[in-house]
Amino acid sequence: MLTEVMEHFKLERDMLMAGYYETDHHRQLIKDVKASILAGRLVAVAGVVGSGKTVLLRRIQDELTRDGRVTVSKSLSVDKDRTHHPHPHHRAVP
Repeated sequence: MLTEVMEHFKLERDMLMAGYYETDHHRQLIKDVKASILAGRLVAVAGVVGSGKTVLLRRIQDELTRDGRVTVSKSLSVDKDRTHHPHPHHRAVP
């Protein structure tokens, strides 16, 4: 089906290899988020549907992987056996 869509819209390059459209604002946002990640901060990305959250995360993932300074996981799963909440009233679940 992807081939048919590409032919219909006369696309020459696979959508995943098309690159990114960026304004100065986008470039600054990526720079700021990368700096926060490299500083070890927790980063949350929120926005309405279609606002570009996934594109932003993929762009940052591409840059971090290319830079080789951060290991980027391909999975969002969490090893629940290793999850620990540091609050003194909570106990670790085996």
